[in-house]
This record gives sequence, C-alpha cells and structure tokens, in this order.
Amino acid sequence: MIETGRLLPVFFLSGRCSQLIVQASEWLRYLRATVMKLDSNHLELMNLTQNAHWRIAMQPQEIDRHYHNQALNALHKGFAGYEKLHHEGDAEVEPAEILRVFQFAGDILRSDQESERIRMVADTVFTTCIRLTRCVLFPNEGRTVVLNGTPYLMDADSQLRNLRRNFSHLETLLEGGFQLKA
Repeated sequence: MIETGRLLPVFFLSGRCSQLIVQASEWLRYLRATVMKLDSNHLELMNLTQNAHWRIAMQPQEIDRHYHNQALNALHKGFAGYEKLHHEGDAEVEPAEILRVFQFAGDILRSDQESERIRMVADTVFTTCIRLTRCVLFPNEGRTVVLNGTPYLMDADSQLRNLRRNFSHLETLLEGGFQLKA
C-alpha cells in the first residue's frame, strides 16, 4: 500500500520540475537565438573589418589614382549611368560644359600640336575636368587629391573657377596666333 503523504511531495516536485524544464527550454531557445544573432553580427563585423583593412592597406596615392580613373571613365562615358551631378557650392555645374571642355582639351592633347604652351594649358584644362568630376560625383575620399605626398581636399566651386579661367586662357592662346595642327 502506498502512503499518500509521501506521494504528494513527489507529485508536487514533478510539477515543479516540469515548470523548470519549460523555463530551461525557453532559456535555451533565447540563448540559441542570441548566439545566432551574435554569429550574424560577427560575420558583418568581419566584412567591415576586411573592408577597413583593404582601405588601410591602400596608400593615399592609390586611392587618389582609383578616383582619378573613376572620374576619367565617367567623362569618357559622357556621365552615362551616373546620377545628376551635385555639390554644396554656389556655382551651377553643368555636365555638358564639363564634357565639351574635356573633349576639346583632349582633342588638343591628341593632336600633333607644336606649341608646348598650348599643350601645357590643354593638359591643365583636361586635368581640371577630371578633378571637377571627382568633386561632383564622389564623397570626400574621392575629392582628396595627393600632391607631393600631401592630401588636399578639393571643392567643386574652386575647380569650376579654375576650369573656366584656364579654358578661357586656352581659347585666347588659340585665337592669338597659336593654331592647332589638323
């Protein structure tokens, strides 16, 4: 014969055990979800770290060259595939103006021009078109040019002023007796 006094605490204990088992199961689910989230965050952090290491591994001159090439590519494509040009300055930057001047200076550089002065000014205009493009298409990293190992942040307004001034000088040289060879 079973004593009911002894059975009651065992039955009560087993009810308490089932509650503890349910709580433990909930904690395990929570811990698994947390571990999965931590794994996901860890992978994301690893990707960010690898990207940062790639950027750190690149020298400023390499970053400068990268954005120079990207801007040159955008100019050669006529800004096809790029969003509207934007910058925070006062002057209005027109893509058609940049492309027209870029192509004109490029034609001079590709021609068999005897005048060193015209070639030098055309090269300056050509380079300024690339720099202006960097200012209106890319963030600060792309607007930083490295000269003699020192980085300088360019702005679109000053590059646009330089472009217009140098292009005007180039036109004056061409009108003043310096002629392009056909």
